[in-house]
Amino acid sequence: MRLPLQNLWAGSTLPGRMPIALLPFSQYAITLLWGLIVTGYALAGVLVRLVGGGRRSTAAAATGGTAAVYTVAMVQTVVVVALGLQHNRLSWLYLVLMLAVIIAADLAGVVVLQLIAVGPAPAAVVGLSLAAVALRWWLLDVALPLPPVDAPLDLRHWPWLPTAVSGLIVGASIAWSGVATRTRATAALGSLAVLWIVPAAFSGIQTAAGYRVYLRYPAELARIAAQTFVRTLIQDPHTLIALAVAVAVALVGLAMQRLRRRAWSH
Repeated sequence: MRLPLQNLWAGSTLPGRMPIALLPFSQYAITLLWGLIVTGYALAGVLVRLVGGGRRSTAAAATGGTAAVYTVAMVQTVVVVALGLQHNRLSWLYLVLMLAVIIAADLAGVVVLQLIAVGPAPAAVVGLSLAAVALRWWLLDVALPLPPVDAPLDLRHWPWLPTAVSGLIVGASIAWSGVATRTRATAALGSLAVLWIVPAAFSGIQTAAGYRVYLRYPAELARIAAQTFVRTLIQDPHTLIALAVAVAVALVGLAMQRLRRRAWSH
């Protein structure tokens, strides 16, 4: 992919002439970076659980392989960006902060992979809920990418689809694990909390990151992030859609499991 346009680029460059980068390195693409990276780890975790039998040795190999892929992508992207940025303190601060974002996403991805691959059912439910949020971000940014990338999917007429998919995954994972014990019920509530709170938190971070002019005023950035977080938490219709889908799918799935158990008992 082409590197997204950079505010601190050393020269004037058209979007189509930006260099090739393996990751979308931009302060406007924080959720895309997390979605891309965490989703990759989550898919590896699902494969380990389904195909590898949830063995820790297989999970360790999958973690190492996935981390190696993203490390190569990170190094290539950082080198490309560093060579093109202006040579000043603000540029280096931007580079370091965005590198920290990528490393944090990698660490979160490792946790998600382990939860899904080898964790007990309640832990896997929490891991799958984090993966569902990451997949939502990835789908949204695939449909509406930063220039100069064209959208490979046209979701303008179905803007709710990525949100509904995330709710579907969370609801299905709750139905799979069940709520028969206190631990499983707590994990189910925790997964719904993840679906509600994490997108709002990252919405605040993403909004604050877009205010480059306030980079020297961290208190102001924190205020912007907090306001956006609260507003998204209570007003974002996509959050309500995700929660509604998750609860509906979970209730239907749990009811079907109960009916199936009753049929087997007879």
